[in-house]
Amino acid sequence: MLQQTRCETSLLVFTGRRNDADQTFAGWNWDRKWAAAVAPPGVARSPNTSLALRSHLRQDAASLTERNNTVAFKENIPSDHRQGKVRTPWELLLKNSGDAIFKSISAQRNWIPTDNLTSTIHLKLREDLKRRKALKLKYEDYRFKEPKFASEDDKKLFYLNTKNRENLGPTKQELLRGVIAWQENGTVTSKVDCGWASILGQFLLNRSVPEGSNTFKLLSPLLVPDSWAFQHFVDGVLPKLMQAYYYLLHPDVYLLIFRPRDPIIFEMYEKLGFSRSQLVFHSANNQYHANTLINTCVAPGTHPDLWVTMRAMLGAPDKLSVPLKEAFVVLLTRAKSRNGGRHILNQNAVLGLLNDHYGTNRVILFKGGYNLAQSIDIFGKAIIVIGVHGGALYNMNLSPPGTHIVEIMPTEKSGRMGGYNIMWGMADILDHVYWRICEEPVSKSVNVDLQKLKKLLVMIDKQLESQT
Repeated sequence: MLQQTRCETSLLVFTGRRNDADQTFAGWNWDRKWAAAVAPPGVARSPNTSLALRSHLRQDAASLTERNNTVAFKENIPSDHRQGKVRTPWELLLKNSGDAIFKSISAQRNWIPTDNLTSTIHLKLREDLKRRKALKLKYEDYRFKEPKFASEDDKKLFYLNTKNRENLGPTKQELLRGVIAWQENGTVTSKVDCGWASILGQFLLNRSVPEGSNTFKLLSPLLVPDSWAFQHFVDGVLPKLMQAYYYLLHPDVYLLIFRPRDPIIFEMYEKLGFSRSQLVFHSANNQYHANTLINTCVAPGTHPDLWVTMRAMLGAPDKLSVPLKEAFVVLLTRAKSRNGGRHILNQNAVLGLLNDHYGTNRVILFKGGYNLAQSIDIFGKAIIVIGVHGGALYNMNLSPPGTHIVEIMPTEKSGRMGGYNIMWGMADILDHVYWRICEEPVSKSVNVDLQKLKKLLVMIDKQLESQT
């Protein structure tokens, strides 16, 4: 069962706790590729470091241009990035901090990161943050698009839900803010929550070091509820890492986290340039004291700037890596899910329909358990991803823009849903095409209407053909 939290961005308005009556979209805030390449001289680099990654970043940074006092992309950047979305942590920081960073560290908007990053810009940023105590970020407003449907009945069911209609409305300004704070002489207790409800005041400051506490020079608390799991690491911890990336990317900064359950989380930290020695696993019986806390807990849970950057930094492709006729159609199975329910009861029939429509060589039944490289290889070549609401759909973060995401949502006749709108929001900010199939739940699972699915596939095929 997904825990609902509050989104720190746009029109998502999560409530911070489950609301079975409304099934709020709200903002869940459990709330990549070149990080290893910027280690300072003398510091061992990750095996993922490569000249290609550094070249990629330099090209991205070089593509920036100043337009109307904002950071924008040149016109040769793909259309999904023209609306102000960024693709690297540097672009993200420049865009959302206004002129504060430029005036403080005399950095150019088109500055190109180099291997000396952590001994130059990083230290300047740290000195600036120490002086100002907190850097406030303002994320631009954005709106979600209406989902696509294969039937008018599904569309009517969608609009029966009050929260679905609200999620298409305007963004609350307080959900578009971020803070990177420098907190001296800070203590992290077992009560600290770095999720949606995080406030800077929950950290104990300027007190004597608690007896028996673990002490660090620089510590960043990232104690997001349930972030030991892959999906909640992605939607809770990664956005905060992207927001404060340059303040944290240094071997003397430690990250206080919940011990990961899923091995892929360790791979993601390594991909971002953080070694295992920098990871401190939280224990409820301990307190953690730091000369300085670098606090990035207040951050949007969902925002295009953060999530597009996350995808790029994890090494996922920004365009389909195979010809369209060879692209995968991925059917997600919850066979290995640790949460009960939400299975496709007629999965074999659905798989047979997909095989008949696209051919067995293109259809993949995804059961999970893959490492990061394998997952990117599968989802980076996918043009359609189909699954019941659940954590496996988070793999859409590894798919290129334009992937068609088909979420099968258990939905009662009243419009009440058997899940939250997380996948809709995620797909939208990642520039995917989001489809919603509503099926009446059968003991929390569903039977998929094959005729409706067939109709949806034909609609997708026509859209793809019109783009070629």
